[in-house]
Amino acid sequence: MGSARQDNMDAAFKYSIIHVPHDEAGIRKYLEDYKAVRLFSLQYAPEAFGSTYARELAFEDNVWYERLRNPISNTFMAIWGAGQNVSISTVNGPLAIGTRDMPPLGIPQTAYGDWDGASPLHFRLNAIFTMPEARRKGISKALIETSIKYITDEAQAKDKDTVFSIIVDTNNLPARALYESAGFVEATRLSASENVYGLPVILLEYRPPSASAGVG
Repeated sequence: MGSARQDNMDAAFKYSIIHVPHDEAGIRKYLEDYKAVRLFSLQYAPEAFGSTYARELAFEDNVWYERLRNPISNTFMAIWGAGQNVSISTVNGPLAIGTRDMPPLGIPQTAYGDWDGASPLHFRLNAIFTMPEARRKGISKALIETSIKYITDEAQAKDKDTVFSIIVDTNNLPARALYESAGFVEATRLSASENVYGLPVILLEYRPPSASAGVG
């Protein structure tokens, strides 16, 4: 895959959004920056993730390396100023399972595989986090939109349509507002007893314009 990049030239600050390459040089370049933000996110907002700080702190470097090398897991980062990583997101897919068939936490191994070709390619966004000092500057929304555009452009180059899903805690109104501002809409809700979070959650979906829109 190529490189996704978006620059913000606001006078007050500047950031670039990059897609972490899957090659050796790219992974080694960004591994420590990604690791630092990921571990901080698990400390700062443990309730927002399906993992724990203690679990991932114990990871050897090869585990972090394989996470970034995974060909069906694309990681995006917002680099601020002189090189500070301030935001991360991961897009997993395509998945051979529909958005509403996915469990709210994690991606089962059976979800990876060949799609039937009749439906849009399904991608799940997760592990989204922005450092506190970089919030309310539009970075999170830009990161999500750039991630979606990169994946959609790759799919539409092969005449495939896409659909994206994300899970949010029902009571996390700021997060929901962020995703809705990026085009996501509510698809379904799960009560606390229906998911492993033990919290009520909402499944949001976003369907970019079809690859064939405007044709005919």
